[in-house]
Amino acid sequence: MNENRPSKRAYRCEEEMFPLIESWESSEQSQQAFCKAHSLPIAVFGYWLRRYREEKRRPAKKVQGFVSIEMEASPGESVLAEIHYPDGTRLVFKEPVGLGFLQGLLPNV
Repeated sequence: MNENRPSKRAYRCEEEMFPLIESWESSEQSQQAFCKAHSLPIAVFGYWLRRYREEKRRPAKKVQGFVSIEMEASPGESVLAEIHYPDGTRLVFKEPVGLGFLQGLLPNV
């Protein structure tokens, strides 16, 4: 075995390769120059570049329904609140609101 030759890495993971792909995208290097600088076989880079681009094209996973919440306030008590909906909508209450009002926003709770 030639001890001057770098050892081959049989397995690489998304957590390792996706940041490398992003680093290459923000650089002005060619794929070949980037791979040489990182001792990365061009075929391995190509494989992960395809996986990265496929991942970016996939629609985001949608969360269904609401997440359970717990509140430590009595029904007549007012609270500060923030509601995050699955579609990314956020309701922020900067003044205390009644629990009855919040329950009206979340009718299935």
